[in-house]
Amino acid sequence: MSSDVLAGFVLAWAVISLAIATYCFSAHFGRRRERETFVFGLFVSAVGIYDVGAAIFLSSERARDAAVGLDLFLVGQIAAAALLVDLAREHLRIPMRRAPLVVVYGLAALLGALALGGGVLVLDRSSGRPLWPVPILPGALPYAAATVLAAVYAAGLLIRGFLRDKNEGFPALLGVVLLVVAVSHDALFCLGIPRPVWVGPIGFAAFVLGVQTTFIWRFGALRSELERKSKELRRRSKELARANETLRETQSELVRKEQLAAVGELSAVVAHEIRNPLTIISNSVSSLRRDGVSEPDRKELLGIVEQECGRMDHLVSDLLTYARPIRPELRLVSPRTLVIGAMRIAKTRLDIGVELLEPASVPDVWADPDLVRQVLDNLIRNAVEAMPTGGALTVTLVPTTSPRNPGVDILIQDTGEGMDTTVRSRAFDPFFTTRKSGTGLGLAIVARLLDAHGGPLTMKSAAGAGTVMQVYLPVGSELGAEAERLRDSGPPRSTPVPAMPQELLDALRPEGAGEETGS
Repeated sequence: MSSDVLAGFVLAWAVISLAIATYCFSAHFGRRRERETFVFGLFVSAVGIYDVGAAIFLSSERARDAAVGLDLFLVGQIAAAALLVDLAREHLRIPMRRAPLVVVYGLAALLGALALGGGVLVLDRSSGRPLWPVPILPGALPYAAATVLAAVYAAGLLIRGFLRDKNEGFPALLGVVLLVVAVSHDALFCLGIPRPVWVGPIGFAAFVLGVQTTFIWRFGALRSELERKSKELRRRSKELARANETLRETQSELVRKEQLAAVGELSAVVAHEIRNPLTIISNSVSSLRRDGVSEPDRKELLGIVEQECGRMDHLVSDLLTYARPIRPELRLVSPRTLVIGAMRIAKTRLDIGVELLEPASVPDVWADPDLVRQVLDNLIRNAVEAMPTGGALTVTLVPTTSPRNPGVDILIQDTGEGMDTTVRSRAFDPFFTTRKSGTGLGLAIVARLLDAHGGPLTMKSAAGAGTVMQVYLPVGSELGAEAERLRDSGPPRSTPVPAMPQELLDALRPEGAGEETGS
């Protein structure tokens, strides 16, 4: 192969190398940020400098011009050798400590500086004789030796990597083997052994192509894996959609069964609560029908009938209050004023100490005063009834300072008998009560009234340690009040209290009775 043909090849490959390096740098700094891509770009840049120097060296007619090309050739060669070591380890994902890298790059920088500074005598720059065939270059021996060692080291790493994982490493392995043969062949020039052709640039080109092919194989494998996972994702998405549809159907069926169960349970409770008064009324009417009933007995029996009718009316009223949709008529009210009014219930008991605490001034809130007063009356009455032998009732007003949810906490604390775990877990269940009198709807109604205001009701209690009921009222706004007035009757509630089944509600509602309540 003539020097001109070889010079043309290495010059063309230098242009290709610089184009590859430009792509690698743009990919690294653009989106990939992979060190292997960056190191490969530097390596290909060094190969480009090596090829440019080789082209100048081979095509020059004067020794002075050839010496300049040889300087570039040696700088590119030693830089490529150092980067080859780093690239091989990076290609196989083998971490390398900083100290060896500093040594490798330090030696390369030293040899490169010597070459550029003329410290290595490789040619007589004043000679005007032709330089082909290539003369003996003893000063280039360290560069050639370093390149051979780097290529052998990289080949050893790639062979080990190929034996460990044969999926992608063969092109790079083949390229580095060709590179070892090529640089070893060219090193013989420095030992004074004449060779027919200079093949180092061809070896570097083979290695660059091998690494590029490996990258392409990796890309193809990643693309295939991505397509496989995309298909798997689509398949699982369809399965998930079918599962969601099945879940919705199951949930709808469960809700329907729960509604039927609730109708049955509430019907049984209502029937039980009404049967006793009806039995008493029936017995009283039967007694009134007997001949010879005295006037005092007749009055007593009529009183019993009236009392039991009132009892049933109270039960039905509680049921309707619990069942009807609640639309508060919000106004700007003072929580302190409402609490003071409700505490009058406790002040009728001389054996109960009543105290109102207000560590800091509380703001007014947008609320329905009648509904909030009903809540406070119910909770304070329960607290008083929980202290049959006397005790202390403490009501505390605490402003909440959260910027997202400003409001007022009202804590009602008694020193009564408290609740055990079982009673506490069922306290908000409709019709559950531990007292002989009452419908067991009090706390259920209170929870619904507070839920309509957007404030939860929480409870802390332990057997023998009293009870603390915490009422939260958000400050709200006039716009919020208007929205509450226009709100539909069926929003989701935050409390666990179930709604009254419509079938039972229709059965209890008197004809012509309205559906809205303000109290």
